[in-house]
Amino acid sequence: MIASELEQKIKRGDLAPGDPLPSEAELAWLYDVSRHTVRHAFAELERAGLIVSHHGKGRFVCPPPRRPGTSDPPA
Repeated sequence: MIASELEQKIKRGDLAPGDPLPSEAELAWLYDVSRHTVRHAFAELERAGLIVSHHGKGRFVCPPPRRPGTSDPPA
């Protein structure tokens, strides 16, 4: 449930690439679940390539995958 709701927010653009996700504690409180359950949801989203974890900083929405043959925009 948590993973699917966060996935939908990412796909709708409610959470944009680079946006931080709420903390484990905040999501545990919001959904009335254990932090273990939240960590499981985060792991599912990481496996799907939707979020990335930066130790000590939090979890963030990943940029969309690049399609083959495309280049990065000029800096």
